[in-house]
Amino acid sequence: MLQKSSDYDSELGNDKLSKEFDSTISNLEAERSTYYKKTKGLFKRVFFRIVFTISFTSILYGVFINHAEDLVVLIVGTVLLSSIVALIFGGIYTLIRKGTNNYKFSRILKEKLVSKLVAHVNPNLSYLDEGIKKEAFDKADLFPNFKNTSLKSEDTITGTIDGKKVSISECMKNGPAASTRAKTEIKIKGKVISSDRGSLDTNIGEFVTYFDGLFFELEIDGYNFSAPLKFIANRKLPKQVETGISITGHVQSFIKVDKNDKIDLPGEHDYQIFCSDKSQAESKIDDKLLKVADYLFDKYNREGSELLADIPVVGKLPFFKDVKTSKSVFLSFVEGKMYLALEWPRDIFETDVFLKKNLIESGLARHMYEDMLFINQLVSEMNLINKVPEQ
Repeated sequence: MLQKSSDYDSELGNDKLSKEFDSTISNLEAERSTYYKKTKGLFKRVFFRIVFTISFTSILYGVFINHAEDLVVLIVGTVLLSSIVALIFGGIYTLIRKGTNNYKFSRILKEKLVSKLVAHVNPNLSYLDEGIKKEAFDKADLFPNFKNTSLKSEDTITGTIDGKKVSISECMKNGPAASTRAKTEIKIKGKVISSDRGSLDTNIGEFVTYFDGLFFELEIDGYNFSAPLKFIANRKLPKQVETGISITGHVQSFIKVDKNDKIDLPGEHDYQIFCSDKSQAESKIDDKLLKVADYLFDKYNREGSELLADIPVVGKLPFFKDVKTSKSVFLSFVEGKMYLALEWPRDIFETDVFLKKNLIESGLARHMYEDMLFINQLVSEMNLINKVPEQ
């Protein structure tokens, strides 16, 4: 039976984390502090070194080689010129050094902390410092795949749950606002802003983000759809779904839907279903599939103000505390796999080496741990599709 509760005790998990990971976090903080000290005041040091070196060399050259007559002009001019050079090259050098150190510490953090946190929450899962391929993401067919689209993906968690393979990756898909090859009709809140083969209005922008969040892939039994069966939230669709890409809400959500693929459902749901193979979809959709979809949409597809309600564990996590806009769930079933895309526009396993507070004071490890609890909980709830008996 589907219930709105977690299988995990947040407080118990936090106590275990604090005891087991204290030494790891302390060692990482020492490394963070070392990197921080290397770059603290770096620009000033580089700036004055460049100014001194260029000015001193130029003045010596002007006095002893060229025998400059106006020493004041030589000194002022040299200092001004060297200052400009120092601003440019000093700034570039500082940015490169900070970026390099940030990258190095991020790799250390993931190796020594993130991998252990993932295994601590679920021994059947492991962390990979890499993303998924664009082809795997596009398999769900939830977002546009125009020419020149790109996918940025990193921080993947892989493993099994009850013997079924699962993976979770951070993904951001970007691309043109409209295809120049296909006929599309694009709407915002019911108003057509572009149609046919033209590009999107320049006020909206030529390139946009289709999706930014977490992308889940789970092996499932009994639902081997040859064409993607897509579940799209009602509030992500305009009143009249048209062929092409639909944009709705305060945040532009580009979703791939076709009005001719809509499946009529009995009763009321928070979503609509689309599939190009309607006959197969209608023959395979059953109460079990709809119950799992209803549960996931009811729990995670909420307006920002609603996300804090009736989610016992994750209701107090940073992601839900900071939410100011609506978050959406997108589902797709195809070729024996269930795909879930959850809007989550922030990095889970990233940190800034130049945090004003240290790792212990900032609670970074705690936040990562709580995020992992949430991810593990969502994976378990997705796996209900392999457990809930058909009725």
